[in-house]
Amino acid sequence: LYTMLMWNYSLLIRIIHSKKIFFLILIFFVTVVQCAPKKFFSSPSFDGYIYLKSVKNEKYKINALITFNIKNDLLISNFINFKFYSQLISYECGQNTPIIIEELLAEEPFGKGIINGNKHELKKAQNLISSSYPSLFKETCI
Repeated sequence: LYTMLMWNYSLLIRIIHSKKIFFLILIFFVTVVQCAPKKFFSSPSFDGYIYLKSVKNEKYKINALITFNIKNDLLISNFINFKFYSQLISYECGQNTPIIIEELLAEEPFGKGIINGNKHELKKAQNLISSSYPSLFKETCI
């Protein structure tokens, strides 16, 4: 009888631990999903991502953080490999182009490495990614 009770007790402990582990994994997964980017555009030149956690709707305006991984960095600069471009934008549904609040062109993601402040190269990056805006509006405008 004692062995039977001990076996049931150890089984109960395993079940409790497995439930705890399951819930910890679930919490981790939900947290990662909320801050993970969603790809909204892909082309041979670049991939566009939107951070859903950053999308804010204020009356008729939508603010969002979008980032781009530039695949062919020679489209922007002949000297430095700028592979990351991000924009904090504001727009209204039905608008053709968003208002750029803030932008960043960098060598590595999120401003690591060399940051480019040259207006000519920022304009090149804007022109390159402007083809992705219709896909972005489809994602966020209902």
